[in-house]
Amino acid sequence: EDKKRHEEIQTKNQLDSLVYNTEKTINENKDKVDAEQIKPLEGALASAKKALESGELESMKKELENLNQVSHKLAELMYKASASSAQGSETQAGEQSAGNGGGTQPNAKPDDVIDAEFKDVN
Repeated sequence: EDKKRHEEIQTKNQLDSLVYNTEKTINENKDKVDAEQIKPLEGALASAKKALESGELESMKKELENLNQVSHKLAELMYKASASSAQGSETQAGEQSAGNGGGTQPNAKPDDVIDAEFKDVN
């Protein structure tokens, strides 16, 4: 009985945490993803919340798995969107640096080390 109760509490905590993090991710990235792509996730969130309220172990496990799958699909879409926008900005930056000589020394051989100072912007 203690094992079952422990599993129930652990599953409930995992599902609650996933619901919170998924909602946070949706709110932070609404402008980056189509509303149509978010709808399945919102449905999964609603089902997960109902499962949390019911407290039924099997229902919570099922919704935990479902929400995980749907949120992973959203993460893939967001990753693809950010990768394509990052690739576009890298292409622009590459074209700009190529226009001004690329920032390399004209007499430098490929194996030469070039001293440079940098500033960490993070």
